[in-house]
Amino acid sequence: MEKTKLFAQFKSLNSSEVTALGKFLISPIYNKDTDVNALFNFLKSNKKKKKPNYNRHFFEKQYKTKKKFNKIASDLSILIEHFWVTNSILDDEFSKRLSILKQYRKRNLEECFIRSFNEFIKFLNNQSLRNDSYWNTLYLVLLEHLEYITSLKSRGNAESWKKVLESFEISYLSGVIKMLCVSLTQESVSKEKFETDIYKFLLEYIGKKPALLENPAIAVYYYFYKAEQEPGIGFFNEMVNCIHSFDDQFAFEEKRDIYMLAISHCIKRYNKGENQFLEKYVELNLKGLDRGYLLKSGQISQFLYTNTIRCFCLLNRFKIAESFANKYKELLDPKIREDVYVFCIGKILFYKGDYTNAAITLSKFKSNDVLNDLDVRNMLLKIAINDDPFAETTESLLRNANTQLTRKKDQIPPNWLNHYDSIFKTMHTLLRYIKEPNSKEKTLIEKKLLKEIENIKSKLDREWFLKQLNKHKKGD
Repeated sequence: MEKTKLFAQFKSLNSSEVTALGKFLISPIYNKDTDVNALFNFLKSNKKKKKPNYNRHFFEKQYKTKKKFNKIASDLSILIEHFWVTNSILDDEFSKRLSILKQYRKRNLEECFIRSFNEFIKFLNNQSLRNDSYWNTLYLVLLEHLEYITSLKSRGNAESWKKVLESFEISYLSGVIKMLCVSLTQESVSKEKFETDIYKFLLEYIGKKPALLENPAIAVYYYFYKAEQEPGIGFFNEMVNCIHSFDDQFAFEEKRDIYMLAISHCIKRYNKGENQFLEKYVELNLKGLDRGYLLKSGQISQFLYTNTIRCFCLLNRFKIAESFANKYKELLDPKIREDVYVFCIGKILFYKGDYTNAAITLSKFKSNDVLNDLDVRNMLLKIAINDDPFAETTESLLRNANTQLTRKKDQIPPNWLNHYDSIFKTMHTLLRYIKEPNSKEKTLIEKKLLKEIENIKSKLDREWFLKQLNKHKKGD
């Protein structure tokens, strides 16, 4: 039975859903088949056992059913789908009210329709949400009202049409521009260009109607798109103002998505050398974490944790970095908590320039996370080169780092593989430069080193290599 669709469906149910499904199945409105109830009870009882037995033959021996097992399983599977659909409609107040409104119109229950319509509009107006879902619901409600008026051949169709078109315009544009912004982020991830020419006409249309930007469902995504396309920080600031000013007008899940759009934009712009976006990145992270938008199931991701600490270090806010590390440590996944914490404390000490304690702390780091392991090797190498580039241990660290990179290359994303390959090759060239006694050969190595440094994408790493080069130039 474990390989059946029914088993997959049932395994996906949590305990409260299993209880609710049981009530659903015993209702004669939805089910009158005792065989179906028997199979449900069999699955339910096994779910509670430490060593469950889902063998279909065991079920058939335990329960004397009238129908064959495959038919019972198929019927229960369909009823589970009906259970999901029913619950989703009843849980969604918008869908539930809209379905009721449609029934009143189709049955020509005029008084009931008018009362239901007025209550629905009042309900919508009392909602804080003004996202694309709100506008789409308003459009559908007004469209129902228009169809109702048309069926009565009453006057006032022009005014009703105007309201329908206005709500449709906002619903359509908010959905389209949201999809455009998602497409932009997917382009960055997949490195594949999507066809987006049609969106340009819509953006021009929005730009010519400033009143549309009074709707946060349009404005926040419009300003994000403009920030992605235009230089400067102006449009991004407009987006952030929208996020903070209309925070209560978006659903919780969408708030997370919006914050992630803004955060990814900050990273992209900072990597291009626009340092003012580092401050914005940190501000968004702190606010998003404080409000819970950037937590998943109450946990902080190790990437958000480590990146925020790194940014505090880049801003020379080491005490705040330590405070953040301690505050959010307990929200890390317990399986990786200590390793990630040690990694971050070592990173803080490294950025502070406390190389002795940084090396001691980082040497304690043990993790299966390949990228963090390479980052630790990178920091330890920089400490070793800074302290004693002539030491055999420095060469040994570099050899081990290259060995690890080669051994784990299939587990490393291509962009990071290229990054660390470039870093370690440039370190090798730097050590050659430092150790080369011949001035003519040293000049040739320097040219090679400068070219390699120029090809490193990380601004921070480029600056470190140039600092080392200048240091050893003065020492010549």
